[in-house]
Amino acid sequence: TDGKPMYVQNGWKYDSKVTAMMVEDMIFDPVLACKVLLGIRVPPHQELRILKMWTTHFTVDDSGFSTGKSFTYAAVSAIRSILFAGRITGVLSGTFRQGKLIFQYYERWAYSSKIFRCSLQSHQGRPRLIHGQEAHVANFRGGSEIRVLPPNLMQDAERIKSERWNDGYVDEWVIFPNYDAITKTVYGRCTQYNPFNQVCHVRGNHLHLASVPQYQHSPSYSLI
Repeated sequence: TDGKPMYVQNGWKYDSKVTAMMVEDMIFDPVLACKVLLGIRVPPHQELRILKMWTTHFTVDDSGFSTGKSFTYAAVSAIRSILFAGRITGVLSGTFRQGKLIFQYYERWAYSSKIFRCSLQSHQGRPRLIHGQEAHVANFRGGSEIRVLPPNLMQDAERIKSERWNDGYVDEWVIFPNYDAITKTVYGRCTQYNPFNQVCHVRGNHLHLASVPQYQHSPSYSLI
C-alpha cells in the first residue's frame, strides 16, 4: 500500500493494515473479524455461538447465566455493521437498561480499537454514538446503523411499524411481558430490503433470540 490508507468495498478507509482481501476473509470468518476489527479474542463456546449466528437466519440461544450472550450480540452486530454497507440493526432487551449494557460495548471498542473507531461516523472529533431517550444509536461510515431500543416501543403500534431492520437481536426475551409482541411484531421488523436475502446465508437478514432457559411451567417453554 506504500503507506497509503486502503479504501475497500464500502468506499472509505478501514485502516492501513486492513486490505480488501482481508475484508473478504472476515466476511466468511467472523471470529477473525472480532480479532481484527474489535481487538478481542473470544473463548471457544462463544466462537461456536458466533459461527452459528453468522450463517443462520434465525437462532434461539438458551445458554445459561454468564455465558456472554449479550457480549456476543454486541460483537456480531458490530462486525456485521462494519463489513456490510447500509445495514440496519435493531437491538431489544427485556429492559432498556440491559440494552444500554450492550451499547456500552460499542463505546468501549470505540476507544480500545482504532479500526472500530475509524469505522464509526464522527461528530466534532468524537465517535457518533447517540444516547437518546427513545434509542441509543451507533452510526457507521458505510451507512450502517445499530439502534438499541426500549422494549416498551412495542406497545406503540405506530412507532414500531416504522422500524425496519436487516438484523434483529432480542436479548432476555423470556422476561418480556407479552410474547405476542415478539412473534407478531419483532419478527416482522426484520424485513428491510436486502438483495442477498434469498441467496446468501451470511449476508441475508438475520433474527436472533437469547435468554436463560425457563422451566416447563413458563409460557416461554411452550412457545419454543
